[in-house]
Amino acid sequence: MKKKMKKEMKKMENEDKMDSIGLEDEIEVRVQRRLCGCSHDKRMKKDNVGCQENEEKKCVVVLQNGHINIMWLAVDPVVSHCKNKPIIFNFGDSNSDTGGLLAGLGFPVNYPNGRTFFRRSTGRLSDGRLLIDFLCQSLDASLLSPYLDSLTGSKFTNGANFAVVGSSTLPKYVPFSLNIQLMQFIHFKARTLELVTSGSQSLINDEGFRNALYMIDIGQNDIADSFAKNLSYAQAIKRIPSITAQIKSAIQTLYDEDGRNFWIHNTGPLGCLPQKLSLAQKKDLDSYGCLSSYNAAAVLFNEALRHLCQTMRTQLKDANIVYVDIYAVKYDLIANSTKFGFSSPLMACCGNGGPPYNYNIGVTCGQHGYQLASAQVLKLAVIYLLLLYCYHENNGLENFGFSLAVFKFVLTKLRLELEALLKLTPSCQRLDF
Repeated sequence: MKKKMKKEMKKMENEDKMDSIGLEDEIEVRVQRRLCGCSHDKRMKKDNVGCQENEEKKCVVVLQNGHINIMWLAVDPVVSHCKNKPIIFNFGDSNSDTGGLLAGLGFPVNYPNGRTFFRRSTGRLSDGRLLIDFLCQSLDASLLSPYLDSLTGSKFTNGANFAVVGSSTLPKYVPFSLNIQLMQFIHFKARTLELVTSGSQSLINDEGFRNALYMIDIGQNDIADSFAKNLSYAQAIKRIPSITAQIKSAIQTLYDEDGRNFWIHNTGPLGCLPQKLSLAQKKDLDSYGCLSSYNAAAVLFNEALRHLCQTMRTQLKDANIVYVDIYAVKYDLIANSTKFGFSSPLMACCGNGGPPYNYNIGVTCGQHGYQLASAQVLKLAVIYLLLLYCYHENNGLENFGFSLAVFKFVLTKLRLELEALLKLTPSCQRLDF
């Protein structure tokens, strides 16, 4: 497994030396070809994990004039590349909301959100996929449907996404807090098993719930809310134990519901968000232009969360708990933005107002008057701490793979965590974007 990972990482490094636009198109074509099904080309043998000799490709992917076209050869479901599809349940906020806010509150998430990969708004606060989408694809799992969305047609056979934009751990009983999301999951599980007992064979059974991967990515809004209420730094960090206590309770609750595999994200550098920078006092900026107090609070929260995960590993002997340091990855991207091909890392790709942050609380992305960044200035966008990719204003073409390039960087940095994640999903061990 380690040799395979090293090979993949080396491959990524070589690809990064290629022309950026060409690389992005090539990556997207590779991803779409994989989604099309099994290949009988001997050179693509490594892409046939889980394929039978008589299985055929479902579509053909070609790159024409800078656009990716998919020609479907059949309407059958895409062939699985895994022996058993991974089951994933996700809890969180805007970092991983795939449509919960839109479905739950009817809150409009307008164009240009969803404009590149999906070609329509899906409720994600991004013009493409989120980190959770790439994680699902890297495990050959279907993208997660929002638990609250009844119109997707999903039977939730691969899990469900309970994350909603703006969610926090506290207060406990305010929609859609982490506690509310857990209550929804408990109801979902009980109802699902009730239907399974009644004879349904397509839904998740007891074994599926036990072997599923439970992902939690929450806490940033709790910290940000402290500063939004004009609490001092000292007052803000006093709330950290209460926040981590809720996450501990969530892990314990899921464990009591037979969950055994956990993927826990820490929070990112809040002080580098265009939203925070545009509204806060600029007296405590660090050398990279980020708010020192916000980031210091995030670091303390992350340390408390890391310690919590370590403690719970000793308490829950048969549980697998992976702590994911996304803060280090995102801050490295910002601190070394030029090295990684970005400029203006603190400026939003979609917003209003132009430099230095392109953020206007009265004109957010998708509202009348929003502005998109040009291709000449590649930006690491962090609106609500989402990694977005920018639009080519000069030629009208979407930058198909910029977020993929960012995700490849994340894959490289989270090597150990990803190895642990793959061990939690032994039926589908691959990373080959």
